[in-house]
Amino acid sequence: MLSGVDVNINSREIINIKEKYKLSEKIKIIMLTGKLSFDKSPDLFIESIIRLNRLNKNYFVVIIGDGPMR
Repeated sequence: MLSGVDVNINSREIINIKEKYKLSEKIKIIMLTGKLSFDKSPDLFIESIIRLNRLNKNYFVVIIGDGPMR
């Protein structure tokens, strides 16, 4: 889901990311975009990814943003 909207898994943008990082088609991409500041709590996203990693390693994370928590 991108900004709460489903994205076509065959879209050119997703294929480009998978080609760039040599990812399998089975790998899911999880992305966070936004201001990396305390009021936006990107640390909660990272904690969630750490927990997810204990259960499943079949994903790739991209964080795009800037701010005091970079």
